Amino acid sequence: MNDSEKYQKLRETMRSIARLSAAAGLCGWDLEMINIRSAMPPAASDIRSEVIAELSAVIHERATAPEVWDLIQELQSVAGRLSVREAANVRKLYRQVSRERKLPPEFVRELSELAASAHHTWSEARAKSDFALFRPKLERLVALKRREASLVGDFAEPYDALIDSFEPGMTCAQLDVVFARLAASLPPLVARIAGLTGRVRPGDVRVPMPVEHQRRFVAALVAELGFEPAWGRIGESAHPFSNRLHPGDVGITVNYDPEDALLVVGSAVHETGHSFYEAQLPQEEWGMPLGEAVSMGVHESQSRFWENVVGRSRPYIDHVRRLLAAHGPTGLDLPDSDAIWRGLNAVAPSLIRTEADEFTYCLHVVLRYEIERDLIGGRLEVSDVPAAWNSGMRRLLGVEVPDDARGCLQDVHWSGGMFGYFPSYALGNLAAAQLTAKMSETVDLDAAVRAGDFAQVRSWLREHVHAQTDVASLDELMVRVTGASLDPTHFQRYLEAKARDLFGL
Repeated sequence: MNDSEKYQKLRETMRSIARLSAAAGLCGWDLEMINIRSAMPPAASDIRSEVIAELSAVIHERATAPEVWDLIQELQSVAGRLSVREAANVRKLYRQVSRERKLPPEFVRELSELAASAHHTWSEARAKSDFALFRPKLERLVALKRREASLVGDFAEPYDALIDSFEPGMTCAQLDVVFARLAASLPPLVARIAGLTGRVRPGDVRVPMPVEHQRRFVAALVAELGFEPAWGRIGESAHPFSNRLHPGDVGITVNYDPEDALLVVGSAVHETGHSFYEAQLPQEEWGMPLGEAVSMGVHESQSRFWENVVGRSRPYIDHVRRLLAAHGPTGLDLPDSDAIWRGLNAVAPSLIRTEADEFTYCLHVVLRYEIERDLIGGRLEVSDVPAAWNSGMRRLLGVEVPDDARGCLQDVHWSGGMFGYFPSYALGNLAAAQLTAKMSETVDLDAAVRAGDFAQVRSWLREHVHAQTDVASLDELMVRVTGASLDPTHFQRYLEAKARDLFGL
């Protein structure tokens, strides 16, 4: 075969694997869905978990097969004869597959099966607020992730090996510096806001609304932003998420609370931001690395941009109020736009990460990073996680944790073995602020949002972020788009400007 034929064979192989991944993703979507009357029956949930574990093992075996690795190596050796995009795909595949080949198939299967069963154990433990129920599964998961870290390579810190699968090239040494800066700068700002009299607090502004009205409200809200029914679907789950089987098949989920329709705004806009990235990735590259997100930090930058920079902005709240009035029940008593804006931007240290405001959110991530780093590094044992968690919440956020459900059992990530993901949430906030600063040089964002011209905003992101899949990392994308490496200064300036607008600080 010549170079072109080898590349096409590799491309078709990766597309075949992508189809299997889509099947696993569809099972995952189905597993998390809340039916209108009830959640999935336990027996059905169990078999879907088994299917996901089986597919994960098959995907790993196919992606790391000797014939696939041989093709990648041959093409890597003649990269100079390939097109720029072909060479970028081969370079990224070489990096990904060389890592995956270090994980024995039996290890991948064991981890997949454990994660599937651990999810149910975690759900029960959280419902009962009993860490002891989850502890044995978590101990096995941590042991396997420690083994994974030792298998994939020689890193300065074992946790680096796990971060690398979500944020290529990112290390604990870099995160320690960035997170120390956040841990030092955010609490004093939060304390200043907390000391203000007469400020709006979380929950002070509510809009009770029946769920059937909220469904219509959310459909209209995301459609106005640009969410297309032609490629997207909206579901309901306990924990909102986005799911992409193909650029033409992207889904988002939300969770409704009949006591307050405002609670769904953030998650709906957040997941829509994820869906824009997935739907606008190069469709012709589906199955290849250039058809995937650069990193999870880049992904989170898109969701956090739409949720916070757009979704919590004063100009956007007028759209929110208009759509609430249009789709709410007759006689709905709505606060004015200023009250809704202040309610959606209320600041107060809280127990739950997913409900945290912009000023405190990153502190939740810092805590999870510290615990994961020390767990994988062997400096913290699973039995000590609740105490470490409670102490960290007290130190970073000044709150007392009343129980495990609102403490170390609140997040689903550990039950799925997703150690190394949490830093991406904070990195996404930092990147969103830096990208916003760059966008503002050519786009009047407030004017565009006020006018409902979201197409202009999507266009900028499509050109400068979504299409830039050939870069190797989040930091490389920042340099290409903004001219500088990721810098927390932009996020600090963004929060300080918001504090001035909201609180007069």
